[in-house]
Amino acid sequence: MLKNMSLNWRNSEKVSGVLKETETQNVHLKDEILLTKEQHQESGKKYEELELSHKKLQEQITEMDERYGVQIKTLQEALQAQEENDRELTNVKEAFNGLSLEVNSSRKKMDELELELQTSTGESRKFEELHKESGLHAESETKRALEFKRLLELAETSAKEMED
Repeated sequence: MLKNMSLNWRNSEKVSGVLKETETQNVHLKDEILLTKEQHQESGKKYEELELSHKKLQEQITEMDERYGVQIKTLQEALQAQEENDRELTNVKEAFNGLSLEVNSSRKKMDELELELQTSTGESRKFEELHKESGLHAESETKRALEFKRLLELAETSAKEMED
């Protein structure tokens, strides 16, 4: 019986040792489970934060795309307006060049007309002088004719007086 008791006691010690070891392992496993749960919760929080951050980034990207789209449209409109202005300036430049040619042509024509006018003025003066001369000549001839007429009348009067 002693032997039995001794065996029971040893078995009991073994069981007690195994039980203590199991309890230690259980405590250790519980600690690991608790740590794993905490890590899982933290991972879940980080996942939610990342998901929220991702969502915000997506919204920002969408907003930026919209803003850039508006800016691109505005720039394209400005570019089209600039191209239209360039075309208008080109047309104005061509019209100005055409007008410059017309002005130069008109200047040449004016110079030619001025030269003709000077020539005509010179000829007109000559005609005026000739007209004056012919007027003076005609006046002189008229005076001479009147003088002859007077002399003729005098001669006729003298001749009548002589006849009488």
